[in-house]
Amino acid sequence: MPTLKLKTLTPVHIGNGEKWYRHIDFVQKQRIIGIVDERKVLDIIGADKIEAWVRNIDEGNEAVYQLLGNRKDDLPAYCHYTLPVSGNTSGINELKVQYKTLNRPCIPGSSIKGALRTVLFNDKADAVFTGINQIRKGANEFSSIKLEEAIFGESANHNVMRFFRFGDVICATDVLEVYPVQLLNYYIGNNWDV
Repeated sequence: MPTLKLKTLTPVHIGNGEKWYRHIDFVQKQRIIGIVDERKVLDIIGADKIEAWVRNIDEGNEAVYQLLGNRKDDLPAYCHYTLPVSGNTSGINELKVQYKTLNRPCIPGSSIKGALRTVLFNDKADAVFTGINQIRKGANEFSSIKLEEAIFGESANHNVMRFFRFGDVICATDVLEVYPVQLLNYYIGNNWDV
């Protein structure tokens, strides 16, 4: 199978469903975030300070890192790795963890196949679209199933996408960055919910 390189045009996040929390899983020093390695922390503070460490974690404050003494600003001493922060650096209290395989950032082949499917659908949809009644499902409901069948095939056995096979794209470990993101939801009442 040929090996290809993938270049993303915008930041990409494929989450694994896990979240990391400030002062527990990561620390921030200006524009750098360090992912805490508990074993390294334990090696520095010693087993006799575990209770104080756990108590400070439960309280959710930076006091947990005061236990590190003069090493608290030396992120490599107690972190797995560090990440640069782009954009606004204030108020980062939670990180959504990037999907990884072989302990490296990864874009699953299924995500790439889905992106290609979307490109093909958008390219061909105008040619097969015959009118709003083609996608109308109910009074105020619509479905693209008829368009998808016209473009890709009428069933899984006839779907042209079954011939495409994509593997995961394994990324270099130095490509990860932290981007603060806010999601806006529009809901009835014409108000934005942040």
